[in-house]
Amino acid sequence: MKEMKEEIMKQEWTDGIAKVLKTIATPIGAQEKERHNADEDYYADPQLYIQDLVTGASVMITTDTSNTTGKTGGNGYRSCSAVTQRMTSKLPTKKIVGRLVSMMVRNFVPVDASPEVYSTMVAKFIDDTAKEIANESKWSPDDTKHADAVNKAISDLLEHTVSTRAGDTLLNVKATPMTAMIELQKSEVIYNEL
Repeated sequence: MKEMKEEIMKQEWTDGIAKVLKTIATPIGAQEKERHNADEDYYADPQLYIQDLVTGASVMITTDTSNTTGKTGGNGYRSCSAVTQRMTSKLPTKKIVGRLVSMMVRNFVPVDASPEVYSTMVAKFIDDTAKEIANESKWSPDDTKHADAVNKAISDLLEHTVSTRAGDTLLNVKATPMTAMIELQKSEVIYNEL
């Protein structure tokens, strides 16, 4: 891939071509998604020719046949099936803390108490808890008397943060500048004429 980028960077491309290629890639990508389902793992060997008609820069993209190992299995393109992963950011910290505090307050505050008022005991507990949370050196789930239960609760909570994401897409292609192809063809013509 690095070599392909280097080959493309050697040529002069008209401003706006990158945007045009990205724009046409979107509906082409949509067509591909329509042809395959998310759980499918598939391969292809895309071959294309790109030419800037203003500057003459051109490149042919083909499968890198010198690389037959790796995740593409020697193909030019692989789309992996969707994967399930744990995403802890799916449950925002503020929401988790808010719900835990709500459960605490519910346990300490009488049902008939005013909503904005909570007991001195709850205020002290919240103050102490905030100090403990802020001081990392004072707390670890493994240090507590209930370490196994705390770790199990954390694990169970994180189990609810599992989601599916699209599988990776991998390329094994090379870029051949068409100026090199033209030079090769010219030298073949000259050789044949001799």
